[in-house]
Order: sequence, then C-alpha cells, then structure tokens
Amino acid sequence: MIFKKKPKVDLKSINLLVTPFCNLKCKMCEYTTGTQNADAITTEEIKDLIFQARELGLERLELSGGEPMVKKDIYDIIKYSKSIGVKQIVMMTNGVLIGEDEAKKLVEAGLDDVVFSLEGNKELNDEIRGKGSFEKTVNAIKILQNYDSINCIKVNITLNKLNYSSTLDFIKYLVEDLNIKSISINPYNAFMFGPENKYVESLKITDEDMGKVQEALEKIITYVKSKDIDFSHENYLRKFIDFFKGEKLLPLYGCDAPLKSCAIDITGGVHACWGDKELSGNIRETSLKKIVSNKHYLEFCQDALDKKCEGCLNTCYDRIYN
Repeated sequence: MIFKKKPKVDLKSINLLVTPFCNLKCKMCEYTTGTQNADAITTEEIKDLIFQARELGLERLELSGGEPMVKKDIYDIIKYSKSIGVKQIVMMTNGVLIGEDEAKKLVEAGLDDVVFSLEGNKELNDEIRGKGSFEKTVNAIKILQNYDSINCIKVNITLNKLNYSSTLDFIKYLVEDLNIKSISINPYNAFMFGPENKYVESLKITDEDMGKVQEALEKIITYVKSKDIDFSHENYLRKFIDFFKGEKLLPLYGCDAPLKSCAIDITGGVHACWGDKELSGNIRETSLKKIVSNKHYLEFCQDALDKKCEGCLNTCYDRIYN
C-alpha cells in the first residue's frame, strides 16, 4: 500500500482579526452593529499568538478586523510584532480614523504596508461606506504617503453592481491624481453574509450584468497594462464572471495557500484559510504549532492541493492564478 506523504506546513503569513468592532456600516460587510463577539481575544493573547507564529517562521502579519484602528492597543501590537522579528506588518483599514497623530504613531510602531478600502468616487463610496468616509480615507492616504518607511500603500476595491461601470474611471483617479502604485480588486461575495444582509440584492452581480461586467474588466486590464503599477493579475480578474455565476473555482495545479498561511478569527479560532468552514483549533486551548499539524488542518491542506476543497476566489488566489 502506498501512503501519501503528509503536506509540510511552512507558516510564513497569518491574517489576524484583532477586533470585532468597526466605526463604519458598509453595505457589503457583516460588521454593521459593533456588538458581535464580545469574547474577542485580548491584546496579550494576540501577542502570545504572534510569538508562537514567529517561532514557526512567521514573516508577514496581516492585521484586520472589524477596523484595526478601533483597537486602542493596535500600536502596541505592531511594535511588539516588529520587536520579535516580524518582517512585514500589513494593516487593512478604512482609513477614516487615521489623522496626522495616528499616522505618526503607526509609523513609529513599525507598520510597513497599508491596504485602504475604497469603492469608487466620493458619491459612490459614501453611499456604500457612509457619508464623509471618502474624504477622510483619501486624507489618510495622503498623510501616509509622506512617510518613506511605509513600503506600500494599496487601495482595494470590492467590485459590485453599484460600482463596476465606474471602476475604470476611479482607477484612473487613483493612479493619475492620487499617485497610487498598488491596487487590488476582489469580487463582491453575495453568499458570505447570508440573506440577513438587506443590501445583497442591490450589490450582487446578476445574470443580466455579466456581459457589461466582463467588458468593464477588459477595459480595466487594458488600462493597467499601460501603467507601471502593481495590480490584480488579469487571469484572476477574468475569473470574476465564473465566480459571479456560482461556478466552482479551483487553480489548475491545486492551492498551496494553507501550507504557507492561516487565518485567526476574533475569538482565537484557527482556520486553514477563510474558505475552511471548520476550525482546526483555538489558540486559547491549544498551541498554534499543534493546531497547524493536527489531522483537520493537514487534511484541509491536502484537499486544497488535490483540488478537493470547495473552491473560492479569495484574494490570495491572485498569486495562484498568475
């Protein structure tokens, strides 16, 4: 009998939700009330987790939420992570709470990269994310652009029914007026938050939109090819239509993302990736080292490599589809 060799986990990156709370009520997002998961992991638990991950080889730490800037200890978390040798610290943020003082403290703590969320021009962005949010986010971008120690400022756009027709013009604004060198697009996931989200119908791409969306994406691809910027790969973008149609999406040679990264939710639950519906364990009960080497985690990794997972179009697939 021939036994498969166990997949080898080499944990280089984690995506960590540091808070369940957010200051905005974006239409496409589940964090609309700020009351979920009061039992969120503490700052000390977060630090211990990062220490464990660093011992396993962690190089890239992605801080997300909720909104990370809502967490008062965010500077301390960044500073601690840098002090134990984490090479790249990235924060995903709406930017609304970042002014001159906050930017200075983030830089001094050791933040390397910032990913800002914007959905379009002022009118459209504020319709989706809340009145006044566009100007505050753009102001935060401009402030952080003054710091040479920030390696990358990226803008992420969630493509949906409301913005797909104007996304090209918005990208032109980001590149030509705001001097943004890195942009990513991800497809709106109408299935993520369930029917309780009252905005699903106004945001999800329908069958009648498909042709126009495909045309819009091709125009975006043509434009960004003419610019010296980091952008979502065209092969990834061309998968959006299949995604919106509900087709199962799997990379040709399987997915190795769970071998190199994992996701930690706000109660300490460890997911082999965000597509893993079952927890591999919880850092409040078991060490991270044991979790990423247990039966469930390794089986999920093997299924992903063998193209037996459910498939997805998470942003990490941008790398896989290159």
